[in-house]
Amino acid sequence: MDGCRIMTFDGGGVRGALTARVLSRLSENTPNLLKQVNMFAGTSTGSLIALGLAAGIEIEWLDQLYSVELCRYIFKRQSRGLTQPRYSLERLQKVLELVFPLNLKLKDLEYNVLIPAFKVKACPENRNSWGPVFFSNLSDTDDQDARVIDVALASCAAPIFFPSHQNYIDGAVVANNPSTVALAYALSRLSGREGLPKMSLISLGTGYLPKRIQGNTADWGAWQWYFGADPPMPLVSLLFSSAAQTDYLVTDYLLGKRYYRLNPLLHDPIGMDKYSKIPQLKRLADQLDLTPVLRWLHSFW
Repeated sequence: MDGCRIMTFDGGGVRGALTARVLSRLSENTPNLLKQVNMFAGTSTGSLIALGLAAGIEIEWLDQLYSVELCRYIFKRQSRGLTQPRYSLERLQKVLELVFPLNLKLKDLEYNVLIPAFKVKACPENRNSWGPVFFSNLSDTDDQDARVIDVALASCAAPIFFPSHQNYIDGAVVANNPSTVALAYALSRLSGREGLPKMSLISLGTGYLPKRIQGNTADWGAWQWYFGADPPMPLVSLLFSSAAQTDYLVTDYLLGKRYYRLNPLLHDPIGMDKYSKIPQLKRLADQLDLTPVLRWLHSFW
């Protein structure tokens, strides 16, 4: 291969509206951008974008998928207690059926794709334990016949928010930023280990808000780590945030200048189900200065 180009998409619920709009703007400025991709990878909401692009769906259509109306439908609360998921996956599935043919399988996709999820029962690598699963249509995987809709639902099944799907939960618990996993798969299955110098990877996040703990944590116990308010649920926030940052550092170490991370700064916290914030997210994407990433694409894509 002359080169291997990878594009990855983070999880983040409705913040996928930011990703889709930024990508739409990038494709307008670089007409062959998406056609040149060798592999798409996405987690949770990013899996919807990755699978859609791998199926040949226009990014403009995926941008429209992140509308207030559709997301309000998806995030219609069915439970306010602590013993049931807040939302139903059935509503998300009905929206996905507007995008993907019901029986479309991974092997039918036009592009290579990688989608993280986590199996809470016996996983393929260890029948006695739970573990991560990376759905892919690469030639030597066992996932060729998996339905695209099932893969998307598995990767989007965020605990608390949605029920598990076929014993899978949200891929964000292992790879909210799937760049390092995508890079490893591409090396082992697309170009071999000697292909690292030929790889370029662009990673699109769903926006970030800097976080830190202001107080002294030396005397913290379970209550403070689990239920602290600044930031909310600090241990959970730390685990998700630190994993994405680690992925960035590792991928940057491996690829150097051939890696670009685009993850805009948010002005305030936006939860994964806050569909009322979608117009704000799209405005942020429309106002973003794309000059640096366009310069990188010209040099390294």
